[in-house]
Amino acid sequence: GGWTLADISTRRMVDLPEVSAMMPDTADIERYVSYPRPVQLVTGGTVRETRRPILFSDIDQNQHVNNTRCADWVCDLLGAGENGEDLLKGRYVASLAANYRQEILPGAPVTLTLTMQDVRFSMTCDRDGARLLEAGGVLADIV
Repeated sequence: GGWTLADISTRRMVDLPEVSAMMPDTADIERYVSYPRPVQLVTGGTVRETRRPILFSDIDQNQHVNNTRCADWVCDLLGAGENGEDLLKGRYVASLAANYRQEILPGAPVTLTLTMQDVRFSMTCDRDGARLLEAGGVLADIV
């Protein structure tokens, strides 16, 4: 386990040795949550892309896009596309992993790109040439 600290004025992670020294030693405590796994980006298959504005309801009290919005954006893209094809019809999101590479702040719209191959999907979120978020997962049939 470990700790992450952020400087609220620069909105960047910081490493403060004097603060780290005050943190309890957790080496002997069993982890109950695993570290995030890397997202496997899907290639080929169905691709859907949209430009999406950052809406008031996307922003949390920290003044950035709430981390839970990723799942909403994935489901929006998996739902009925331009041709009416609903990639979620009869299925549900069985697993989803998201890696935020950069904080998503209010401002210009973002470009969301979903790629779907069989039951695997991935979504990227970009703005002005910078990758902000990668997400991926698997769909399963509703039985």
